[in-house]
Amino acid sequence: MTKWIKALAAIGIMCLLAGCEDKQYLEVGDDYTVYGDCPKDCTGAKIDFGDGTVETGELVSCGEDVCTYKATHQYSEPYDYRQVRCSCDGGTTWHDKVKVVIYRVELKAVVFTSDHGVLTDYNTDFAGSGGTVYDPRGWRKNPAANNPISHTMGGRLTASITVKVEPSGLSFDLTGDGPDNYVDFSKTGNTSTGADQAVSDSANADLPGTAGTLSKSISWAIVLTDPSTDINEPVGASGAHTIFVLAGTPGDGTPTRKRIDWVCTTAPASSEPGIDTLLHNGVANSTTFDGSGGTDGWALLDGGSGDCDNQARCMEYAHELMGCGEATVRYVHASSPDDSGEGKCLNLETRIVGGVTHYLILDFTVGAGYNWNAYEGCCDTGGGYYAITPKHATTNDYTMLQAISCQQYWVESPTPPGEPGWTVTAVHEEVAKP
Repeated sequence: MTKWIKALAAIGIMCLLAGCEDKQYLEVGDDYTVYGDCPKDCTGAKIDFGDGTVETGELVSCGEDVCTYKATHQYSEPYDYRQVRCSCDGGTTWHDKVKVVIYRVELKAVVFTSDHGVLTDYNTDFAGSGGTVYDPRGWRKNPAANNPISHTMGGRLTASITVKVEPSGLSFDLTGDGPDNYVDFSKTGNTSTGADQAVSDSANADLPGTAGTLSKSISWAIVLTDPSTDINEPVGASGAHTIFVLAGTPGDGTPTRKRIDWVCTTAPASSEPGIDTLLHNGVANSTTFDGSGGTDGWALLDGGSGDCDNQARCMEYAHELMGCGEATVRYVHASSPDDSGEGKCLNLETRIVGGVTHYLILDFTVGAGYNWNAYEGCCDTGGGYYAITPKHATTNDYTMLQAISCQQYWVESPTPPGEPGWTVTAVHEEVAKP
């Protein structure tokens, strides 16, 4: 960029492009070409740029009384102002003068202070819960970093933007322009300190009210407002920012990047029932049932297989990590018709016959043969019951029992069904489902 300035002693300061100003504003590193007039009887001119640099002026033209000389210079450091002067034959009589402010602007970091502040960098597998909470919670120029954040859907991003505007005392505005208004920023009325300074601001709009994953870059600019015409200096882009948008603050369970990424990808919905439906589908489609109970919770998403309660626990963890509130694994048992209803299918029913304990359990083979189940493990989200294998979604324990295709029998077992070592040693009468 070349800035052209002409100083005329008789009529004051005139700028060919910017108009007349008391001060000129230049960015460090700009080519600065100055035109100065000296009396015609001078044999040459020296142009002093005020930072210790004095150049011999190049003759441009001569008029009736004066000759015009030019010189070009680049300032390497910012200054509050330098006085640029032109002298005849290198003497001490200065014929033309202009004050110049040399500035430098830089974007250093963008940290999202509305981030939940709990997301860790562990991304190896689902079972692991190690890692370190991301720092910074956003973007940094040096040393280079660009970390994801998690945020509540429908909330507004707030950020601390670190800039360096030199010299001190300059008035400036800060703007951030993203592809959507919820990643646009505008903070006016700032004053430079000449050092790294944090500017706090909120985005222009709220994030979408839907869970999911966003990737947005933001282009930043510093606008110097002291000149008569604002100077807009782009300072680069931050991002692309990965924003994991959740229903709320993550609940129990370490929010690793691997896990957060999965719940946001699996359940892009705007309400808890919709989110739970998608998580239910995701767990059912991504985990394997075999009744052994060998693999539990998050680890099922890495492979292996588990029982119904292990699958339900995976959904419990995902529901809570999404920020939907507390969930619990419930065990839906067989239930006698004469004492049934919501909340009455959560315990193992027993009876004593001839001094022998009988247990009421489920048979998942309707017809000949038996497929014994002590219970059906379900995820209770507070708004519904979700069984993974077989896959059902109902309102409570009672409706879940009704939805399951099964029969009920009184049986004998050396240990209560559901506990280690249980096995059916005798089968008694069938009991109709309520």
